[in-house]
Amino acid sequence: VTHLSASKGTLRAQGTEALTMLIRSNTTLASVDLGACVFETTDALRAALKENTTLTKFVARDERLNFILQLNCLKRNDPRLVKLELTIKDDNFPADSGVLLADALKENTCVKSLSCFASQPLFGVAGALALMDVLKANKLPLRVLRLINCTIGAAGALALANLLKTNTTLCFIDVTRNNLTSAGVAAISKVLWNNNTLTKFEADACLNVIVQIKCVGRNECTVTSVLDTRGLSDACAFHLAEGLSRNTFVTHLRLDLQHLTDVGLIGLTNAIASGRVLRKLDLVGSEVQQPEVQKGLIHLFCKLGENTIPTLGTLSITDSTLGDRVITSLAEALKTNTTLEKLTLDSCELDDAHVVALATALEYNSTLRTLWMRENMFSSGVIALAHTLQVSMTLTDLDLHSRDGVPPIEVFDAMVEALKVNTSLRKLDLGVCYTYQAYKKLDEINALLRDPVRQAAAGGWN
Repeated sequence: VTHLSASKGTLRAQGTEALTMLIRSNTTLASVDLGACVFETTDALRAALKENTTLTKFVARDERLNFILQLNCLKRNDPRLVKLELTIKDDNFPADSGVLLADALKENTCVKSLSCFASQPLFGVAGALALMDVLKANKLPLRVLRLINCTIGAAGALALANLLKTNTTLCFIDVTRNNLTSAGVAAISKVLWNNNTLTKFEADACLNVIVQIKCVGRNECTVTSVLDTRGLSDACAFHLAEGLSRNTFVTHLRLDLQHLTDVGLIGLTNAIASGRVLRKLDLVGSEVQQPEVQKGLIHLFCKLGENTIPTLGTLSITDSTLGDRVITSLAEALKTNTTLEKLTLDSCELDDAHVVALATALEYNSTLRTLWMRENMFSSGVIALAHTLQVSMTLTDLDLHSRDGVPPIEVFDAMVEALKVNTSLRKLDLGVCYTYQAYKKLDEINALLRDPVRQAAAGGWN
């Protein structure tokens, strides 16, 4: 028997004594799961777990029992214990839990992943300092380190920064909810620019941006998308652009525009154009009314209009206030662009005039297949899109779910007339219908979309 588990129940003194004797004498058990059981007393059991030489896992409501066993496994350098997960969640844990863990790891050479989740401040600065000293000795081939809510503070962050100067094994670090302080974040940031092994760094601050930029610069084949750019500044954008210009693997880039200006955006746009591998670009969250941000986006749209980003097939702009100048520039780009197949403009404060401008541009476009403009402020401007559908047979998916709910009945009438002529559109969303008249028009639209002739022309109904 290598595994023992028990359903819910209460282990009284006699049952706990029997279990303790079993753990002292058995030589085959590798794991015990008593997670649903309640112990009346655990003193003898804890002593037995300290001496056991075969167990690697002990699941119980009392997390201290597993903590004691894990420390035992680490000290005896058990080769089966490669991934270590500890939860410190009540005041019954030793006050120096972090230091005890570090001591147990001193001679260990097997653990590759260490995760510690604390709901009580029992790991603390002392534990963090002791652990960093052990890892600095470089005996442990640790690749994953998670210290979540472990209150390592500024001193722990500085110790982590010193560790990263010499460590060559860590690939993933998560130190979220640790109050690293601005001094700690600055120290780690400085070191990360010279680190060449990390691929991900999770923290309350935006340190992961630097790690991703380094991965892009190293042209690692495992990094095909850069999605976490929260807090990306112009300075970081410069390094990211430098990496993107020679990277051959990143095909999806998500840019948080909140802290970027035209300098950062123009630099990134030029890098994307020269890289010629990016297929999908997401731009998220910005007050684009600021002139410098508008200038950066207009530069991007000019490149699209010139078709100098030949691989870019999907562009998404969400949660941004675009404004007249930007929309006008985008419309002009769509007239000549031959690469974009999907365009998303969700929650961009688009009004009727903006929709009319885009509809006019689409009359000249022959490649855009999908257009999503959800959660905006337009209503009757959609009629212009209906007129475009009568002369353009390119769009197959049109989502116009407006923030203001059901559009005017004139929009439904215009779409019915458009679909009598158009044969390309296969999916249309006009939002929720609240009136009987709108429902009737929607039935007409659905009937036209399901028309056999349209299905055959589009290659079958999806």
